[in-house]
Amino acid sequence: MVIPHGLGRLAAPDERDKRFLMRATVFQHPDLAPRPRKQPYNLGPTLDQGQTSACTGFSARDKLASAPIMVHNDQGPTAPDIYRGAQENDEWPGTDYEGSSVRGAFKFLQGRGYFPSYVWATGVADCERFIRDGYGTIVLGTDWYEGMFDPDRDGFCRIAGDIVGGHAYHLFWMDPVKREAWCKNSWGVNWGIRLHGRSGCFKLTYDDLERLLADDGEAGAAIEVKVKATV
Repeated sequence: MVIPHGLGRLAAPDERDKRFLMRATVFQHPDLAPRPRKQPYNLGPTLDQGQTSACTGFSARDKLASAPIMVHNDQGPTAPDIYRGAQENDEWPGTDYEGSSVRGAFKFLQGRGYFPSYVWATGVADCERFIRDGYGTIVLGTDWYEGMFDPDRDGFCRIAGDIVGGHAYHLFWMDPVKREAWCKNSWGVNWGIRLHGRSGCFKLTYDDLERLLADDGEAGAAIEVKVKATV
């Protein structure tokens, strides 16, 4: 099939991530008491990566512009800057290739001093707790299927067809009653649906998100305090 929008997330599983899991670091941190939320976080403007493979840079920039960090777009690195930085900090040598990892983008931003730590979820339960308890939003990096390019009439991108690549996008809200995850994409304002006052969004069912994360998916989040690695 013709790929209608840019993708670019590359999978790079790393056993060391298990030393920085949300449940063992953030959820146990004495200075990070939960601040439960009843509504989604404030978001930055909808971005558009076009046909580039820079989704890791765009999704990380989207998180950076959203609560609780909220670095305005005229401050700090641009999405293409973060993508270039991700390639310089990811798991592959050089920059003469397409795509990067979510980890690479976080390493770049951490090195620039935008946050001291980043941590990982192991599944939907961790994501829900992190977001609903007020710790912030999450960048997802997962496989992307043919059926996910066009949200259905209810706004859901469904797992269907073949895997066409990897994609990174921004998870900003979860509804445990309806069992749906709200995500913001980087394909411009004319794609997707409108959620929480922003265009370019879509939903995932809890079941689909769990499957995507189990299949070498990653769910990473920057936090504003330093956490120590667990054994």
